[in-house]
Amino acid sequence: MIGLQKLLQHLKNGDQAAIRSMFSNQALNEAEELDDSILSAIEYYKGNLVSSNGTIATDESQNGKKKTFKIRADYTILTDLETYNLYFIEKYNSEDENENGLYLIWLSK
Repeated sequence: MIGLQKLLQHLKNGDQAAIRSMFSNQALNEAEELDDSILSAIEYYKGNLVSSNGTIATDESQNGKKKTFKIRADYTILTDLETYNLYFIEKYNSEDENENGLYLIWLSK
């Protein structure tokens, strides 16, 4: 898993390259204006983390040797300045490394 704390730290530190590196090759190829979107999220996220509370749902399947799973995480993030909703999807596929990693991030207030 990408790690919620790592993602939030990269947002706080404004580390666009580190956030980009968390995405799967599939997401990098399919996304339009990803770098601009990451920069917007960095500019949008303010404050120091106070708490996080959320849920994670997983889907897993296996077909022969091929194993895939998808993680959907939905968090409420409280900083000392704002409250955010953070939703993200991660995908993993044992036969296609291009799918492995973060696929989507949605950050809102």
